[in-house]
Amino acid sequence: RAQEQQPDTPVIVISGSLGEDEADKCLHTGARDYLLKQRLDRLAPAVRRAIQEAEERRSRKEAEQALLQRERRLSSVYATVADCLFHLEVEKDGGYRFISVNEAFLQTTGLRYTQVVGKRVDEVIPEPSSTFVLGKYEEAIRKKMAVRWEETSDYPKGRLTGEVSIAPVFDAAGTCTHLVGAVHDTTERKQLEAQFRQAQKMESVGQLAGGIA
Repeated sequence: RAQEQQPDTPVIVISGSLGEDEADKCLHTGARDYLLKQRLDRLAPAVRRAIQEAEERRSRKEAEQALLQRERRLSSVYATVADCLFHLEVEKDGGYRFISVNEAFLQTTGLRYTQVVGKRVDEVIPEPSSTFVLGKYEEAIRKKMAVRWEETSDYPKGRLTGEVSIAPVFDAAGTCTHLVGAVHDTTERKQLEAQFRQAQKMESVGQLAGGIA
């Protein structure tokens, strides 16, 4: 009943004839400690310990709630941003594995979630782009800074061009554990630029032919 009404309040059981089995049952039920009436000299230390543990649990719970709220906000941004976002784990053998991608990544490439998440980079990105991309990952880790480049690769949606950036994430020991990347799809812009250059070329050829005539 105490746990139902005041779940964060620690309970200490005091009894004059509490057997070992009953004491264990109390602890399994949720009591923080138990004392015999003949040993009430232990009560003050037990209360202090129970209060300290309750404060630690409260602080831990508040930190977990704050972390959960932050993760929800980040998840919302991750899901709705227009650019392709991806998160890679750096494996001990030097490989890179996708651990998450946003919806824009899947929509842009035409790949399914199961075709990307959990797969190594060289299983997702086709050659010759794969070798080039892995070199850029190594460069980012070596320089300990974000690296940017333009990449063209073939996916189920077709040949795509994008401006890619990748940033390394290091642990306290200085080891790179993850890479966070983003791709801004420039396929349509590149196609329009190519069409414009082709039109200019045709116009120049036409003008040259007219001048000769």
